Parts: sequence; C-alpha cells; structure tokens
Amino acid sequence: PGSIIWHLELIAGVWTKLSPLTTFVATFFLNSAFNYWRDFYWTARSIQGRFNDVQLIVSSYAARDRNGAIKEEAKQALDDVARMQRIFHQLFWSVAVKRFNSLHSPEGLSYLRSFRLITESEYDSLIEVTSNGLGVHYAALLFLTSRIVLAKKRGEIELDTAASQMLLDKITTIRGKMGRIADLFDGRMPMSYVHFVNMLVSTLIFLSPLALFPILYYWSIPAVGILTLFYKGILTLSLMFLDPVDNDAYHSKFIESTGFDVGVLVREVNAGSMRWAGCASALPKSYLKPSKENEDMNTNY
Repeated sequence: PGSIIWHLELIAGVWTKLSPLTTFVATFFLNSAFNYWRDFYWTARSIQGRFNDVQLIVSSYAARDRNGAIKEEAKQALDDVARMQRIFHQLFWSVAVKRFNSLHSPEGLSYLRSFRLITESEYDSLIEVTSNGLGVHYAALLFLTSRIVLAKKRGEIELDTAASQMLLDKITTIRGKMGRIADLFDGRMPMSYVHFVNMLVSTLIFLSPLALFPILYYWSIPAVGILTLFYKGILTLSLMFLDPVDNDAYHSKFIESTGFDVGVLVREVNAGSMRWAGCASALPKSYLKPSKENEDMNTNY
C-alpha cells in the first residue's frame, strides 16, 4: 500500500502543476468563445437595424398625390420592397443555418410561392438562379436593390441624390454584414486550439481520481465529481458559444442551448418591413401643407 500511495503522490505532483495551466487556458478559451458569440449576435442585430433604415428612407420618400395620400403605385413599390426584404432575409438565414437549408431549394421556393410570399415571376427568376448555382439570397438582394432603383426612375419613390446615396450605402452595409456572418463561421476558432484545450481538460479530469486520493482519500470521490462538472462544463459552454445558431450536430442532444433563435430575427424584420410604410400612411395632414395651426405654433415658439 505504501508503494501505491507513493506512486499516486507522484501523479498528484504532476496534477498540481497541470491544474493552474488548465484553469487559465480553459477560462481564457471560454472568454474568447463568449466574445465570438457576442460579436456574432451584434452583427446579426446590425443587419436587422439596416433593414429598418432602408424601410424608413423609402417610406419617407414615397410619392404622394395633391391631397397628401401615398399614390397607389408608390404603395405597390413599398409592398414590393418590403416583400423582397423579407424574402432576402429569410433566404440568407436559410443558407447560414443548416436546419433551414431546405428553404432555398426548389422545393422550399415552391413552398414560399404556395403561400404567396413571392410572386410567380420572382419564383421563376429564383429557380433560374438556383439552377445556375448563383445563390438565391444574392439574387434576392439584387432584386431588392433594382426594385428601389426602378421605383425612383418611375417617380414612385422620390429620392433625392443624398437619400439615394444613403440608401445604397445601407444596402451595401447589409451585404457586408451578411458576408461577415459567413466569415465568422469560417474563422471562429482554429481546430488545433480547440483540440489542445480539450486535451488539457480531459487529461486533468482523467488524472484527478489518482491524484486526489492520497490527499483526500475517500473524499476524493465527490471532489472528482465537482471538478468534472466545472471543467467539462466550461469546455462544453465554450463550444456552445462557438456555435451561435446550433449548426453543429454535437449540440443537438442538449435541451438548452446558448444559440439564439433565428426565427425571432426573421419575425422582427418581417414586422419592421411593414411598420414604416404604415407610419408613412398615417402622416399628419398638417405636415403636408401649411395650416393655421402650424403657423400659430411656430409664432408661439
């Protein structure tokens, strides 16, 4: 027994030196993974914000008749822009999130058409793009931009030069942010770094029963359980932070996840696509032509 304890004490010496290194590396890895998750989250939110900017600008510049009401052709243009914005956003996430990949397939596009979320001509164009392997979300962004440009030429949306430039800047920002989402997936963490952290944690936990027995004896049993819970928990939580939309099959067995619900982003963008046009239709009539009420208020001010 004495010889066995002596050998276990040698293992305990190695474990004692390995423990601080593993603690530092694992906690640093967790912090880096959380920073990645937060960067991914705010990039997705900034995409949503730029969509709202686009709708705010086009709705504010919608053409109006002599009575101040939005013209029918302008309403149609706003409806088209809002619909293409919703479709573009949904198709983008269907590419980025694996469980939604079926949406940008011919069957998925047919599903969108059956619910009249896209028109027949838009469906035909997207099918053509799909067959050519050009990417339906890229095509939807082009359709959105082209519809705004055509609306300006037809006088449906009366954009001036400054507003046009700002609008195009918002659209290109959306494209850049969506490209950043793909880049974040590709460069989230070097695989060798992940393997190194996993090796450290696994080695520490594997040696813990042998290393703690000479120190704690039978109390080493609950101690090993506590160490396993925290160290493996840190590693698992880090890996979940590195998968913000639950693309990795490894996390499918977890009931709870740190991934955020992409469906919430889609629903919020859908609501925002209709919000600004509705507000533009409710513009106070006193804003459209001078009135005695406005003159009195300006005088008092």
